[in-house]
Amino acid sequence: MSELNAHQTDYQGILQESALGFLRRHQAEYLDDNQSLFNRAVQTLQIVHSASKEVAENCVARAYGELRGRGDAPHLDISLSTAYSAVIVDPNTGMYYVVPVEDIVQRLINRRKPTIRSVQ
Repeated sequence: MSELNAHQTDYQGILQESALGFLRRHQAEYLDDNQSLFNRAVQTLQIVHSASKEVAENCVARAYGELRGRGDAPHLDISLSTAYSAVIVDPNTGMYYVVPVEDIVQRLINRRKPTIRSVQ
C-alpha cells in the first residue's frame, strides 16, 4: 500500500469513528428520522474534519451500518454487490437476494419526502 493510500485509509478510519460516536450520541434525537440523523452526521464531518461531502457520506454510511449491524440481521454483502445491484444476505435462512439499485431508488428513495439541501 502506498503512503498516500495508507494516509487516506487512516483519515477515513478517523472519520468513521467520529461518525459512529456522533450517531451513538444523537440517535435518540432522531428516532423516526434516520435520514436527518445521517445528514447531520455528514454535515458534522464536513465542518469538524473538513471532509468532502462524498467522503463524509461514505464514512457515515459505514458507521451507520456498524451501529445497526447485528450478527443475525440481514446485511449487504459489499464484496458481491456491484454499482447496479445490491446483494443482501439473510444469515437466518442462508438466502442471498440480488436487488437492482434502480428498484431501491424507485421503491425507497423516490417515495421519501423531499429534503431541503443547502447550496454550497
